[in-house]
Amino acid sequence: MSTTIPASPRALAATYATPEDACDTQNTRALLEARPRVRYARPDVTDTRGACPEGRQWQEADLSLGYYAAAPDLACLTGGDPAAPDDDDDAADDREEEVWPVDAPAGYESSPPVRHASMSAVGSSAGGGAGGCGRQGGSGGSRRMSRSLEDLPTDIQEHILRCQCSCDHLGYGNFSKGTAPRLTNGCSTYLGPSPTKEQELQDPPSDPSHPSTPTTKTKEGGLGTRTRAWVCVVLVLGAAAGVGVGVPLALRVDPGAALPQRIASARMLLRDSPLIDGHNDLPWNIRKFMHNKLHSFNFTAELKKLRPWSRSSWSHTDLPRLREGMVGAQFWVSYVPCESQRLNAVQLTIEQIDLIKRLIEQYPEDLKLATSADELEEAFREGRIASLIGVEGGHAIQNSLGVLRALRDLGVRYMTLTHTCSTPWAECARARETDEEDPNSPRGLTQFGKTVVREMNRLGLLVDLSHVSQATMREALEVSRAPVIFSHSSVYAICKNPRNVPDDILQRVASNGGVVMVSFYNQFLTCSEQATISDVIEHINHVRKVAGVEHVGIGADFDGINMLPEGLGDVSGYPQLFAELLGDPAWSEDDLRKLAGQNLLRVMRRAEQVRRELQEQGMKPYEEEMRSQRTGEDYSCFYRFIRPADDGE
Repeated sequence: MSTTIPASPRALAATYATPEDACDTQNTRALLEARPRVRYARPDVTDTRGACPEGRQWQEADLSLGYYAAAPDLACLTGGDPAAPDDDDDAADDREEEVWPVDAPAGYESSPPVRHASMSAVGSSAGGGAGGCGRQGGSGGSRRMSRSLEDLPTDIQEHILRCQCSCDHLGYGNFSKGTAPRLTNGCSTYLGPSPTKEQELQDPPSDPSHPSTPTTKTKEGGLGTRTRAWVCVVLVLGAAAGVGVGVPLALRVDPGAALPQRIASARMLLRDSPLIDGHNDLPWNIRKFMHNKLHSFNFTAELKKLRPWSRSSWSHTDLPRLREGMVGAQFWVSYVPCESQRLNAVQLTIEQIDLIKRLIEQYPEDLKLATSADELEEAFREGRIASLIGVEGGHAIQNSLGVLRALRDLGVRYMTLTHTCSTPWAECARARETDEEDPNSPRGLTQFGKTVVREMNRLGLLVDLSHVSQATMREALEVSRAPVIFSHSSVYAICKNPRNVPDDILQRVASNGGVVMVSFYNQFLTCSEQATISDVIEHINHVRKVAGVEHVGIGADFDGINMLPEGLGDVSGYPQLFAELLGDPAWSEDDLRKLAGQNLLRVMRRAEQVRRELQEQGMKPYEEEMRSQRTGEDYSCFYRFIRPADDGE
């Protein structure tokens, strides 16, 4: 007998028993392997259902997507008798399991679904004691279930918040007036053998004890059951195809909903729209801890449990936590210390880019290199984390436009103009506002610094203004034809750290079309060692208020900082942040998508467009050179080209 193999451990747990033994808990485990299945639209969930013999029937309650896949044991709902106490749901709770009675459609062989004990039975049919799967001496009946959403598995919470079908989701709403043949409440499709005409499915028989069950297939003046279900399916498919049906794929949870519901809704939102984090320093930690030797680095492990990562307050990233945090795209940063300036900064930068690429290649099922907005979205659709490369610090190009162009060819898509040190052509932010200006540092951008910005526009490289002084911010915004980014900065009006962005710059970023990606570093959030998620939200809301919701994003700076807000201690915490924002009615679902990544995608596409426009205008690479005024041992390790006197005029 053919079966449909589910795609996940959860679905593998869903199996079938024969109707005759559906009420027999003693034989259940031996009967779980051999019956056809009903698979939902999502490949990782499977539903079971069936009928008891001798008139003892299951009442069809709308089957929640994937809910019955969690429990391997069946038990009978007779007089409230629970299943065996050793049943387990996702290995999360040691709770009992119950069976929900359903009417099996004629022509299908299947078995009763299993339901979680947290969904308590309330009410009963007139005849009283026994449920629909009554034992000897018990009478048939039906029950309605009352339950709390928090008790459901996470993936089922997400479905209930998202589903556009007509099902009642086991009591959570969207009550169906009937189901269509070969469909289960608009959400699933029967994949077993097609019934013959004589076996064609009928609607479940009416139940006078339940006013929600109609006594006829079609209401007067209304649509038939089959028609209603197919209309539902068409609407869902239409929304998914973007044809303007106007039905959102994920319903916005009520702001007053409990936190678990908001987290489930946040996870669904981030599953549909990529979360793009603008800055992660994991590559430098790999250099520190592993000397860039990936053969001994297991990115799929929980690094927080392994030394030396577990002993470092600077380590926050691994693949399990990236997946838990619903990260859709990540800018991995090629950072090298300021001390390498005028020494081997270029070599170290290229080595870090090589490391990032090797890391991506080593985990092809999870990571994919992306160098454009389209490639980012393609990776996200494939279920992989789009991996982009940024260079942190203009000292990495060693005052050379040729190196800048080479970095672009290697896959780099943004460069931070400075780090914590000024370059000969750009001024960095001082450590403290009260610090004296560096007499050897330029004020803002030099002429060569402005040429660097123009060449970045020509190359399609994003200009990153995190770490630069306010003077450099203003001059770069004046010069750049493409939108700029702040890959990991916060708000100066809230925390007067020179690394943060003042309000007048926020206004200019809005005019420029750029985006400020809020950092999670406590010192940038509260100017202290302590912070909370509320502090992060305060900075996000301030950027939104001053610059607009189209100009705010997220650049946490994980693995590059050592003090993080409560609840956002590593890359797994993003759903918690979005759940908190879902509690604010001012944030619509579209707004949250923009914050998550749509704003940065827009900036990337505009930068790519500027590059094409400049190419069409015939703009050639800039060939200006940075001529240093310095001499002496600062440059003693550099080859200085001097043309021989006898080599031409």
